[in-house]
Amino acid sequence: MMEIGNREVKFEIDCGASINIAKSLIGDSKLAPTSKRLFMWNKIEITPLGVTRTVIRNPKNRKKYSVEFVVVAKI
Repeated sequence: MMEIGNREVKFEIDCGASINIAKSLIGDSKLAPTSKRLFMWNKIEITPLGVTRTVIRNPKNRKKYSVEFVVVAKI
């Protein structure tokens, strides 16, 4: 669990991933266009809606991290 704003959000860790993805906008972040193309492990290609950067916080140690997410319609 991590915190975005005042909300706890559950994240899945994928140590083989090279990017962070989200299924929707996170917090008050604005979506920026991107030319990135995503290729899943099963060779499915996904076109992202855009990218956003937001601050997340670890509730256990209160450390904050600025993280970029690629936003997709579905996974």
